[in-house]
Amino acid sequence: MKEESRRFTDEVYADKDEVKAYYNVENVENIFAEILNYRSNFRYETSLKDANDNSYQISLTPKLLKEAYSIEKQLISLYYEYLLLNDEQKNEFALQRRIHILKAIAIASLDKVPSEDTFIRLIKNEIESLSPSLIILAEYNKSLDKKIDHFNFDNIGYLNKVIQGDDSNNETIYRRKEKNMIINPLLACSNEDINKKLNELIDFTNDDIPDILKALAMIYFFLEHEPFEYLNEESASIVCKNYLALKNFNIAFMVDFESIALSHSKSFFLKLKRSQDSLDLTYYLFYILPFLNKECEMLNDVITEIKNKESVNDVEITIENKKAIPLFPATVKIDDITLFVNNMLEKYPNLKRKQAHFYATHCTIGLFYTIEQFMKEEHTVYETARVSMDDLALKGFYKKDKAGKKFVYTPIPQDEQ
Repeated sequence: MKEESRRFTDEVYADKDEVKAYYNVENVENIFAEILNYRSNFRYETSLKDANDNSYQISLTPKLLKEAYSIEKQLISLYYEYLLLNDEQKNEFALQRRIHILKAIAIASLDKVPSEDTFIRLIKNEIESLSPSLIILAEYNKSLDKKIDHFNFDNIGYLNKVIQGDDSNNETIYRRKEKNMIINPLLACSNEDINKKLNELIDFTNDDIPDILKALAMIYFFLEHEPFEYLNEESASIVCKNYLALKNFNIAFMVDFESIALSHSKSFFLKLKRSQDSLDLTYYLFYILPFLNKECEMLNDVITEIKNKESVNDVEITIENKKAIPLFPATVKIDDITLFVNNMLEKYPNLKRKQAHFYATHCTIGLFYTIEQFMKEEHTVYETARVSMDDLALKGFYKKDKAGKKFVYTPIPQDEQ
């Protein structure tokens, strides 16, 4: 039985229903009692408490600690890799991540997700008149640039106000009514106990567990008690990011905690409810940690892609009266594309192969091409496509114009020699 207890704790942190399904029997009371007894060897009682003032526990199993410290190590490594980027690369990475994070907010909050161009213009503050649906995105975008210097009661309230566009000393508005449990089934504390619960959250930061587990538990706390009248999920993300940044995980503001806090999936809330019913946060933590692992992998992929892409600013090009392009082909046969691309790369070694390939197949005089076409046909993300097309325009292959709200690129013919 000890072996089974270890397997249902260390390999998978199974709840009673999952143990029932494994054995295909209804009564597993004795088995699950043995599992709980084994888990008691790793039990850590936290400073977080439920609505009835019962303390939450976490089973600090070897697997949980290994995964937590692994993620913390990845976050530190990612920030180091970010610091090695040049200024242009840092800006591109920050823009890509900001778009990703705001898109997570939009998916959860809006009926229609804005276009990529809208996100970019919003981030760069280029939209003069914001529609009501974009206001929350604009304010959240600003909040990502405001950081607290201490994790205390007042600053937690301040972060909630910032998301609402209030950067003043106005009083924080805490929850005034009972929590709506239709979507989120977690039992919350009473309105009168909100201050006490927030102070318990502050005490929790002194608990002796990995910081990444504390940050994730903070999200659970906000989903459980919903201490503010407005924007609790968004507040959970911002508080989580600020806490980690104060612990020197500075990459935290570029990590997508928003998709966790704003999740509306049934399986997500089942895990939350399981944690509340059992007073064991380990169910929730084991459910979320794989997402963070994937997020770290994504961040690493983005940094690697940016590092491997030549910076436009590093390319020395002199464009005076002559065009810095090869002899312009009137038509390009399919059989000749590879040869044409290779010739371009020999003559212009600063070009990327995808740039040369796109140009070879999109060089008809009088036609207009878009960033979206490059993204689709060369299988890249939007920001890579945008930088690639702008680079081609800078080198003189295309003339960049604007058609309505969209940038378009038309080939430039070479003058007769």
